[in-house]
Amino acid sequence: MLNELDSVQGSLRAVHDQASEFRELNKDLVRTLESIQVLDIDLDGRAQRRKELDRLVSAWDPWIDLRDVRRQLDELPHVEEFPEEPISRLDNLAERLQEEREVVAEAKERLEQAQEKICLPIPDAMLLERIAEINTVRERRGAFIDSLRDLPERQAEARAGGSALQDDLRALGSEWTSERVQSFDISITRVDEIDQRQKKLAQYELEKRDSEQTAEGIAGELLEAEQRFELLKSSDSQLSKTENQPKQRTMRRILPALVLLIVGIVLVAIGAIVNVPLLIGLGTVSAIAGVGVLVQYLVLTANTRGQEISTDSGGLAEVKRTVDRLRARSNSAIEASRVAGSTTEKAVEDWVEWLRSSNMPVSLAPEAASRFISQIEIVSRRVVDVSERLDRADAIQQDIDEYRLLVAPITEAIGLGLGEDSHSVLGVSDQIISRYEEARDSSQERRSDEASVIARENDASQAERLLGEIESSYNELLNAGGTDDAEEFRRRAADHSKRSELVSREQELIGALHRVIGPDSDLTELDLKFTDTSFEAMTSELSAIILELSELNTQRDALQNRHGELTNEIAKLKGDEDASRLRTRRALLSDQLIAHADEWSRYSIARSLLERTRQKYEKERQPAVLEKASTYLNSLTEGRYERVYQPIDSQGIQVIDESVVEGQKAPEKLSRGTREQLYLSMRFAAVDEFGERQERLPLIVDEVLVNFDPVRAIKAAEKFSEISERNQVIVFTCHPWVRDIFNEVDPDARNITLD
Repeated sequence: MLNELDSVQGSLRAVHDQASEFRELNKDLVRTLESIQVLDIDLDGRAQRRKELDRLVSAWDPWIDLRDVRRQLDELPHVEEFPEEPISRLDNLAERLQEEREVVAEAKERLEQAQEKICLPIPDAMLLERIAEINTVRERRGAFIDSLRDLPERQAEARAGGSALQDDLRALGSEWTSERVQSFDISITRVDEIDQRQKKLAQYELEKRDSEQTAEGIAGELLEAEQRFELLKSSDSQLSKTENQPKQRTMRRILPALVLLIVGIVLVAIGAIVNVPLLIGLGTVSAIAGVGVLVQYLVLTANTRGQEISTDSGGLAEVKRTVDRLRARSNSAIEASRVAGSTTEKAVEDWVEWLRSSNMPVSLAPEAASRFISQIEIVSRRVVDVSERLDRADAIQQDIDEYRLLVAPITEAIGLGLGEDSHSVLGVSDQIISRYEEARDSSQERRSDEASVIARENDASQAERLLGEIESSYNELLNAGGTDDAEEFRRRAADHSKRSELVSREQELIGALHRVIGPDSDLTELDLKFTDTSFEAMTSELSAIILELSELNTQRDALQNRHGELTNEIAKLKGDEDASRLRTRRALLSDQLIAHADEWSRYSIARSLLERTRQKYEKERQPAVLEKASTYLNSLTEGRYERVYQPIDSQGIQVIDESVVEGQKAPEKLSRGTREQLYLSMRFAAVDEFGERQERLPLIVDEVLVNFDPVRAIKAAEKFSEISERNQVIVFTCHPWVRDIFNEVDPDARNITLD
């Protein structure tokens, strides 16, 4: 818009009185148009001559070829009629004659072989009478193999499941058995009842804690009011009189603190007996609060010694009323705390009694009861699984025994021995199936041979008849060519083919000449033109005309450009109307520039704020795995790469590297060793995160340090040693130096040599 505004300003300056210049330009424009018209006439004439020469030059080669074709036609002998495709037909018939003679000989040979085969005996023909039994053996063979393979595995699974079940039962307690687990109520109603009791007990604990905190707060206010009352009361007397006051007043001052301390001790004792951490925590807080109030009272009493406070009887009475009001509230709060404590104790006793009536350990805390129910459910499923595995193993053994009973009668019939081993049954069944298939194939082949004797007799007869037909066709083709000799037939066919090709070529060349010089052109006139000239003369004249046309077109282009320039200059000279339009446009552009500048400023500020927010998010809102990976990578690289993070607009990760200009690198930009250290850091972080959330599984790596430099390899071995305190770590390597690094870092590491 600024460029357009500058252009408008320049146009306004250029608009002045230009009438005389306008007239001169019009005259020059008329002269230019006249020159263009003269050049167009000259260009048309020369263009026509160029087209004619182009056609003649293009027709020269076809005309030369046509003369050569006609000369060859005059030299060839003329054959009036000849069979179509004579050579291919002759070769085809000759090939068919040879093939059919071989077919006749082969048919006779096959007929003799078939007659010999039908006299041979069929081995194991008696097996064909037991087709149904053998098919059953074949169909169940795959299942029998699967049973032999699966039985040891299923039995091992059943034993392993039973061992795991016993471990689970021992974990529940010595009195737990499979039958007790199966009969235990783990319904949703039982789980919901536990949840409701847990929530109710938590609510009682919360109410008790709130009442104790309320009592504690009121006790603090009461202590402060009593101290203020005593200070006001003793302002008119000597400090010694204060020290001789009755002990009953001192007890009233410290009574709230003693109540809090005693309640805290009682709660700690109850929580320790019933193993409820919440009661222990509340009791500890209450006891600490009581001690704090006593200390505060002693400090305030000491500070008031030696102070001189002046008051009047009205202020002393007001403080006395405040003390009485707070004392009444304190007594109510203490009573409420006591009631809440009793309610909580009763709820704990009810919980223990419910556990006992539910046949559950009475030491279970409410939050542990749900986990106990879940463990019972897991063990119950384990009981069902072990039972199913035992049933599956028994069913497989039954299938094996049934297959043996199926194979035994057939084995005795064909004289084979059947051992006690189940695998011997498989070998015998294979022999039965194999010998049956051989007998079946031999029987089918015998029937096929008997049927094929007649078919092969027919084949031999048909082959001899077809051979005679082919010989007849072969002789007829030679006679159609005017000879009874194959070589003479081929020579006459070659002459006929050559003439046909030349005639076809003649027609193609005539058509090509007509396409070049015109469909209605006279070739005789063309012959006369080519006789009176030469190809070199035509091409020379064509080159000269092309050069002249180029020069004339250059002149015309120059005049056309001049015409355009004059037209543009005339169009620019339009007077005051254009000036008014330009001034209006200038004002509009100025207003739009101001509006756009304001909008641009808002967008620039918004973009800057968004970019800062994005950087803050990428720095502070990274997943826990990336935070842990950053710590590992920083340690492995000795601070070279301080952080791993995931950009907000990308699925990949970046590492912070302050040594490069851009401050960060993608993993593919790192060296191979550093990239493997990055992935190892990510794996360490994933292991920690998974272990915190679920189970601590073994960490297994293979040749993980081969691309590390010595310093970083030692750092990585130290991290493996740290992780081995939480997870089992197994490192495979074939390099002694890697083994030495791990032994140096962790002398307790165990070395295992694999042979």
